[in-house]
Amino acid sequence: MKPHEVNYLWEHMDRNKKGIALNIGTDAGQSILQRLIAGADVFLNNLRPYELEKFNLTYDALSRGNPSLIFANLTGYGRKGPEKNAGGYDSVAFWARSGVMDKGWLVLNLSWRGALPVHITPFCGVPSVSSASRSPPPEGCSRQRRRASAYMSRTA
Repeated sequence: MKPHEVNYLWEHMDRNKKGIALNIGTDAGQSILQRLIAGADVFLNNLRPYELEKFNLTYDALSRGNPSLIFANLTGYGRKGPEKNAGGYDSVAFWARSGVMDKGWLVLNLSWRGALPVHITPFCGVPSVSSASRSPPPEGCSRQRRRASAYMSRTA
């Protein structure tokens, strides 16, 4: 069967997006990223806590250069705890460790395991980002309120 000339999934999921590939482990990559973040409204990432530290991309570091930045971090297991630096992939963090696989197969009789967590986790982070963008922190309150996070093992 010949593939359709239009990839409708790509057209749906990636419309109006622009992309750039940077090696943030180099000075040149860091320089470009810092310039982009300085003018950004939201910094959305899926870096683990140790990676945020390694590349100087923590909320504290970035908000010094852009105080109104909304920092959104989506990970497998959250920012705290013994597995905060573990890679979180949908087959492990969402399907297996959260219990969805057990409930899905036995109770719901699901016969598929699509990329559901890749959609659910960001959907849990979107309201936080949206809320932060609509209402800045009250005067005198910490900018920490402009940080949002969601993680796969808790979105199940």
